[in-house]
Amino acid sequence: MSHHSLSAILLAAVLIPGAAHADDGSVYYKKGFVIETDGGDNKLKITSRIQSRLDYADSDADDVDPTLAFYNPRVRLKLAGNVFGDDWKYTFEADWGKGGTGLKDYRVDYVFNDKLMLRVGQYKKPFYRQQMTSSGKMEFMERAITDKAFGAGRDIGVMLHNGITKGDGVEWAVMLGNGSKDNTTVGEVMHPLVVGRLGWNSEGLKAYSEMDLEGGAARFGIAANAIIDGPGVFEAADTNEGDVRAGADWIVKANGFAHSGGVLYSMAQTGEDYLSTLEADQFGAFLQASYVVDGKFGPAVRYGRLQALDDSEASTNEYVGSLTYIFQGHNTKWQLDGSIIDNIVGDESVRTTGARTQLQFAF
Repeated sequence: MSHHSLSAILLAAVLIPGAAHADDGSVYYKKGFVIETDGGDNKLKITSRIQSRLDYADSDADDVDPTLAFYNPRVRLKLAGNVFGDDWKYTFEADWGKGGTGLKDYRVDYVFNDKLMLRVGQYKKPFYRQQMTSSGKMEFMERAITDKAFGAGRDIGVMLHNGITKGDGVEWAVMLGNGSKDNTTVGEVMHPLVVGRLGWNSEGLKAYSEMDLEGGAARFGIAANAIIDGPGVFEAADTNEGDVRAGADWIVKANGFAHSGGVLYSMAQTGEDYLSTLEADQFGAFLQASYVVDGKFGPAVRYGRLQALDDSEASTNEYVGSLTYIFQGHNTKWQLDGSIIDNIVGDESVRTTGARTQLQFAF
């Protein structure tokens, strides 16, 4: 996205409120700045988030020097709402973090009814609760090591769902996408990817927000999901990179305590024929827990593990401890964490240690 595009967005944000008033609309704040026409047929919500971080890392590997630097891992602008009534909903999100510019989401949902919706565009795959949870609503600054290892992330495609991540009771989604891991660029290879997720959330649970900021009696959510990432559509495009990934995840909250976790398993294509050459690839799991003290402090701990199931027998263990000071819910918080990651191959191991602190400000 160019600077001209950003300027146009900001200019619209300034000019549209005046237009809304001219049409007897309204402008107000509710978890973001909202511009709405009378009756709510057209609505725009503007939200933003910045994470400013100081990061230190060191490794006992040969020829690796310690690093220490300030940077902004995420600088987000999000526009969302509905047009032409409540049936058409849209979400746009861009990121200027890590010194780059990129489109995160641009999706449109058509609402047939409260139990059936159609989504097209670029968005997160309905796979793996921690990836589906916003990076602004986590107990730690980053997700567990299982996240990138199992290809959770975004894709371009089409999805049927029932408002997944938004309500109580049963949640489900079925998606068809480009495939081949986190695929949000146009390329020559399409690996038809099919994702399915089925879960259940108890009443009142914020199932995609870590830490129990709400408090109250015990609530929980559980889900299972799978990805079938096939070979290339055309013979010349078949790169033997198909795979199958599956897993289950859960979250429990009660009186300030929160626990979440997940287990994942994958099989990878190892030859030209997709089905007959699928072999066990890796196993992953993570467990984490936090407790909110006096509504202000949120200590948390996490353990994550990856285990290769091929001949390498490589493994990775992750240990993280975190402390969050809560100014205004997840919107404004200060975080401090320390981590140890051990990468083990046979009799050799490499340990990476890290410490970081971050201020998140969002509206």
